[in-house]
Amino acid sequence: MKKVNSQDSAWFRAMLLQERIAGVSEEVVYDTELGLKRLRRWKSDSIWKSTDLFAQKLATEGISEEQFCRILGQTVAPVSLTWVKEIDQAYKNLDDQDIATLLSGSSLSTHPCFGFLNAIAPFLAQGMIKLKTGLNKIYNIQNLPDNLRDIQDVLLEGLPENLLLMLNSTLILELNVARLQGVLTGENSQERFSSFIQRLQNPQVQLALWEEYPVLARQVLETINRWVENSLEFIQHLHQDWEKICYQFQPPVNPGKLIKVKRGEGDSHNNGKSVIILQFSSGWQLVYKPRSLAVDEHFQELLSWLNAKGFKPNFQTLNILNLHNYGWVEFVSSHPCFYQEEINRFYQRQGGYLGLLYILEATDFHFENLIAAGEHPILIDLESLFHPHSDSQTTAADNLDREMIADSVLRVGLLPQIVWGNTQAAGIDMSGLGGAGGQLAPDKVPKLSQVGTDTMKIERQQTVMVGSQNRPKLNQQEINVWEYTEFVIDGFKRIYEIILEHQQELREILTQFAEDKVRVVMRPSRVYALLLRESYHPDFLRDALERDCLFDKLWIEAKQRPQLSQIITAEQKALWKSDIPLFTTYPHSRDLFHQNTKLHIPKFFHQSGIELVHQRLTKLNQEDLEKQTWFIKTSLATLQISANADIHKIKLGQKTNINKVENQNLQSELLATACKIANRLQILSYQNSEFINWMGLTLTPSHQWTLAPLGTDLYAGIPGIALFLAYIGQITQNPTYTNLAKAAIKTLKHKLTTTSIKFIGAFSGWGGIIYTFTHLGILWREPDLIADAYILVEELSPLIEQDQQLDIIAGAAGCIGSLLSFYNIFPNQYILDIAIQCGQHLLTQAQNQNTGIGWQSPAGENQPLTGFAHGAAGFAWALSKLAVITGNHEFETAAIQAINYERSHFEPQENNWLDLRQTNVKNSCMTAWCSGAPGIGLGRLDIPVDILNQLMYKETETAIATTIKQGFGNNHCLCHGDLGNIDLLITAKTKLDYPELERETAKIASQILNDLQTNNPLCGVPLGIETPGLMTGLAGIGYGLLRLAYPEKIPSILLLEPPKILF
Repeated sequence: MKKVNSQDSAWFRAMLLQERIAGVSEEVVYDTELGLKRLRRWKSDSIWKSTDLFAQKLATEGISEEQFCRILGQTVAPVSLTWVKEIDQAYKNLDDQDIATLLSGSSLSTHPCFGFLNAIAPFLAQGMIKLKTGLNKIYNIQNLPDNLRDIQDVLLEGLPENLLLMLNSTLILELNVARLQGVLTGENSQERFSSFIQRLQNPQVQLALWEEYPVLARQVLETINRWVENSLEFIQHLHQDWEKICYQFQPPVNPGKLIKVKRGEGDSHNNGKSVIILQFSSGWQLVYKPRSLAVDEHFQELLSWLNAKGFKPNFQTLNILNLHNYGWVEFVSSHPCFYQEEINRFYQRQGGYLGLLYILEATDFHFENLIAAGEHPILIDLESLFHPHSDSQTTAADNLDREMIADSVLRVGLLPQIVWGNTQAAGIDMSGLGGAGGQLAPDKVPKLSQVGTDTMKIERQQTVMVGSQNRPKLNQQEINVWEYTEFVIDGFKRIYEIILEHQQELREILTQFAEDKVRVVMRPSRVYALLLRESYHPDFLRDALERDCLFDKLWIEAKQRPQLSQIITAEQKALWKSDIPLFTTYPHSRDLFHQNTKLHIPKFFHQSGIELVHQRLTKLNQEDLEKQTWFIKTSLATLQISANADIHKIKLGQKTNINKVENQNLQSELLATACKIANRLQILSYQNSEFINWMGLTLTPSHQWTLAPLGTDLYAGIPGIALFLAYIGQITQNPTYTNLAKAAIKTLKHKLTTTSIKFIGAFSGWGGIIYTFTHLGILWREPDLIADAYILVEELSPLIEQDQQLDIIAGAAGCIGSLLSFYNIFPNQYILDIAIQCGQHLLTQAQNQNTGIGWQSPAGENQPLTGFAHGAAGFAWALSKLAVITGNHEFETAAIQAINYERSHFEPQENNWLDLRQTNVKNSCMTAWCSGAPGIGLGRLDIPVDILNQLMYKETETAIATTIKQGFGNNHCLCHGDLGNIDLLITAKTKLDYPELERETAKIASQILNDLQTNNPLCGVPLGIETPGLMTGLAGIGYGLLRLAYPEKIPSILLLEPPKILF
């Protein structure tokens, strides 16, 4: 057998960068040209461009760029590392055992790729010998119970699977190479595959493989060694603790023989250690955790204290045996509930847990860290209590968005949130309360294709997430979590109130946790897992430097979070051991630790976990309770609502008979109700020293509803709230409201420096921001805001040609409206020129129809839409306004043709215009500003008199009649609710000779007011959930009330009216 030579270049290539740095000297020969070439390629990665990160990387490695280049130019050097000697020893001690014999007890033996393990049979055989030797030493030294003898095969569980994950990519590549080279034998594809498996038993073939992929050889060998070491440690602990285990856990019967060891329950840390579930022949099970369980132990004591203080229904506590660096935990199995009351209590307990974990600054309680054991939710991983906050190199405004989540119940991880979503992937909810199966995983994972043939390959596919054990079932039936929101909130409030009442006693109890080791989640485990998975591609297994270069992807985030540069070396060392990096601290400490590398960074955090908890306790009050309750209700609602939920059919609980409503103090009560909404917005806001923002129910790019910080759009973002608060501040002369609005504008301005906005429309895009600056510049007499609006106009021209939205909401039509509003108070020719460019863009995008013209909107399918927000009414309105100002008859003609198209879709039976969107039933109509009579009527009303004809006037009368008849008793929002619809009547009062409108408007206004005073505002999002934004939320409801109360002062935002300048 060929001897493994430690001076072979192959084994040198398996040396890590850090090992090469340690061995570098002036005497080492290196290839200068190769070193420079490798250096250029390393630095060509986008990570290092336009930053000083590469210099930071070299500093953490302790070398200069010249030294790095020298290292990269090395091609060979003596390798005196243990693993090389072990590879040599493995091939010296070869026997004739094949993999089927070695792993005869493995559950993987029927796997089609099982034969790939032939390639590593010498390493496995050597590992089995080490394991057997170690076990014999334990047998000889200790009086091992019978139930722990002969368990070598049991300990194999999980190892072959992990090794195959490391081998698959490389061996499938080599399989295809062998096929193309014609070295495989057999009459068909399956026989040639078997031929390849047989070749892998040949030591010469194996050694040739390791010469090509020495990094893989080292990784396999070291993985097996860690498995041996951890298995022996586990058995040692099990033996020496057996009497304590039996005393502590009191198994109901003799446990019997250990028949199964299930590894990998959770991530691997600290040299391959992971949670192990033991199963005995009697059926009894036990959990082994290779870490201190002090925090778990103290948490159970805290639960008992809460039970004693009156929390009902009581929490169930876990039986724990903590033995310093490891311990044993009672096994909890998932099982269903059989009675409705059990489900109710389950969610009350979940609410209680949420309240407790919120106060304990906990995080990472996702669906895998919770088991639904009948009516008892059991938290099974308590490492992430007292979690300190990581800082980032960002401004206070950016930090505020993070703080809004970090300072709320969302941080715990129990409440639903969509993560990792983008335009290509829907994202998933991994929460403890959600985390349902059936979701598409966000990452495409390698899947074997054409298995068992010589054309076998790996294809990346999205997989469906398998459900965990976190959700309860009632008689095996799935539960709708949203239906139990009141029970979650009830449990949350109970815990909150208990802790408020016994706060001082709790502070004393917290001292017990001070020295307990807790985990710090520096990055999502997914980041590490993705890197590890990619690192087993053959491209990264020929030279360790390639894998080191891949692991340098960890530097990407260091620009925004510079403190990460202090831990990247430790992270990379952990990844080289196939571990998910594990960082720790202590609740009383501000230091950060990494056990394996002995890393200790003093004062890494500004505040310790326990300081944060005491700070949280100080902040507990009724206002905070309201805010957190809002988070709970809103986040749970996202589980219930689908992306295509019909937000236009949200109805009030009970309609008021408008003929019976009389209100003699209508204006003052409208204002008082608007003030209540402004006060509510203040409660829901988050502020730091400079900025303010809100969380709102938002559609993600993948069209899923989630809770997120508000953005820069007028429709649902910061500008709309600022407008409402500014106007109510001006009306009431209350500086609180005005100051909130000014803080919102400051936040908006900052966000504009870091946000990429591609739309130009009035409600989603630059047009809405220009409109906001225009109004507030006049309202507050701040010329700087007018100047800011003009600067934004100067940025529009290149975006107009790229506009594909076109409509009022997000496209050129809405941009025209915003620009003409600006032009009205600042008649600058350039503003008009940009509006004309928008108009010309619309003319080029118009599509001829059987009658008239239309524009294809992303909101529709197959045909142009009717209505104001996305359809013909909005286009006609914008073009007609532009036509009168410019005298351009092309715009006028296009406006009339758009109205003709819309008129062709009038439905006489409904006295309304058809809603042509894909989500609606055929021949259905809607009655809202966005689609249907109210918006169409508003558009016709505001068409300049130069263009308005008798037919358009009659359409306006029709729209008013239909709106009065069908347009009220829905939600309260502006976009598709009562306060948007009533704007048609308010506007008509001033433009038409229609005496009855005054009384009709007052009646309906009283109806709306009465409902708002009796019930809560009903927003225009699914389930009517409270959300702060303008068009579907609280700000718009408040603005609508102001407009009802002061129509002569408050402009119609739905018509993008300019400021009225009457203050």
